[in-house]
Amino acid sequence: MASSIDTISKLNEQIPRHTGMSVPAMAMEHVAGYKEVKLIGDIYYAVHKQQTIIIEYQSFKARQSKALVVYPYLLKEYRNRWFLIGEKASNHVPQVNIFALDRIQSVTVDKEHPFKKCVDFDPEHFFDDTIGVTKGIHDKARRVVIKIDRQQAPYVESKPFHKSQKVEQRFRDGSIQLSLKVVINNELERLILSNGGHAEISAPPEFRSRIAGYRICFLLFIVLYRKMRHHWCNFALMKKCRNKIAVRKMTAQQQSNFAVSPSGKPPRIGIADICSRLTHEDSVVA
Repeated sequence: MASSIDTISKLNEQIPRHTGMSVPAMAMEHVAGYKEVKLIGDIYYAVHKQQTIIIEYQSFKARQSKALVVYPYLLKEYRNRWFLIGEKASNHVPQVNIFALDRIQSVTVDKEHPFKKCVDFDPEHFFDDTIGVTKGIHDKARRVVIKIDRQQAPYVESKPFHKSQKVEQRFRDGSIQLSLKVVINNELERLILSNGGHAEISAPPEFRSRIAGYRICFLLFIVLYRKMRHHWCNFALMKKCRNKIAVRKMTAQQQSNFAVSPSGKPPRIGIADICSRLTHEDSVVA
């Protein structure tokens, strides 16, 4: 698949040159200025030559970068983001480590530590049962059953979630039940949640409960946010109208910006509006 995409990309570059076409016939997705592009060549060469490397890496949670000695095994792309699959030399037990290339600041070849292979990692088939890149050496694929409603079913059938996808049942209302044989990981969770109420997990039960829990938390967040917005409007009004003189000075427009509407519903105030008002000196609580 990757070689096919590379071939198409090269054809897209070469055809206009030889045919005189000024308008390209294909458009490939590309993120300009993505710094990982500068590192792919060095890392690819290290993977190909089986060279140990030292990467300066800073995870999203870390405050500063850290030098890591890594045995590079594979470069993998997922949703237009590249990852280095390898193993840290400091691991006490064999395991696969995943590094996002956009979090790597530099790469150098380490000539002191000889390259070490991981016998449990097969770069050709390791991710066959995985959506994304999150997988441990001992993670096993599970049978995941999903019900897709009639609105989303045509899209899921034309663009499957995974190559193991099978339609097990079709219902009269147009919805379908399909199954996947995949590792249950963060990427699978995000894929299901991104389909909103169009996708419902039927099995396994623990995964169904987890997805249901995420959706309940999201609904609670929406309810709490609306309540906070309502109370914030009242608080802002009281803050602005500290005394009767201030009330008299307020224009009708100012009052309408903070007051609750006659229907009892809070006005439309987004998170950005709340943040901007909280940072304003007049909204700071003493």
